[in-house]
Amino acid sequence: IDAVLAFREKNIPKALDIWNDITVHYPQDLNQIDNLLQEFDDMIVPYMAAENIFALIDASALLWRLNVLGIDPGEKRLELVLKAFSANIGRQYQLEHSFRQTHLMMSLAYGKVSASAARLVLAKKTIKLIEEYAETTVSSDCKVADMLGAPLCNALLAYGEERYSDVVALIVPLQYDIIKIGGSWAQRQVYLMTLIQAAIKAKDYVQAMARIVELKAQKPHNKTLQRLQDQVLTLMHEEDKPAGKVQK
Repeated sequence: IDAVLAFREKNIPKALDIWNDITVHYPQDLNQIDNLLQEFDDMIVPYMAAENIFALIDASALLWRLNVLGIDPGEKRLELVLKAFSANIGRQYQLEHSFRQTHLMMSLAYGKVSASAARLVLAKKTIKLIEEYAETTVSSDCKVADMLGAPLCNALLAYGEERYSDVVALIVPLQYDIIKIGGSWAQRQVYLMTLIQAAIKAKDYVQAMARIVELKAQKPHNKTLQRLQDQVLTLMHEEDKPAGKVQK
């Protein structure tokens, strides 16, 4: 408890700065990635331990955001988060919060999860545990686990397995209920950014554009969303181009 309180007391202002970097400054300037990762190393890594769930949530979310943007933050950082977070698999306090479970899954499903047999086994075990919890337990989070926790964990795993159409199919029905999982707007945005990137990779550009337009209505000056909108418009335009004549 002392470690958790110490982390929050000393680092909430800095943690908010890091969140600001990843959601505002970094997307505007791709050259800021090194600064962001240095802040991660300095301000989050020293507090990463199984009992410090706040640091682990922050760490896994930041690295997952980079993951869906196609940026490799470095295997060492990913392994640090996974090692600390995986110690919580199956613990009651972990199961009782779907928000935590989805962040645990982010630490398991990064990159191409099928390339790591150990991570894939842990990811499937995590999903099985949350599904059993949702079916057999009566608690304040039980309905949330059933409605959001289990499907979002399955969607994150699908992303790691490059099953992008499945990600879209899993998250689209949940998108207007995601607020029920808790966290701030910026924290919940990671699920919708995962949906948008999956839709782009699945070439479901209409779905991607619909989600971008909805988010831009809330954050009209967000340059990340503007960049994604421009990207999708370009892809849609290229898809509509008539095929060139075949040379004989």
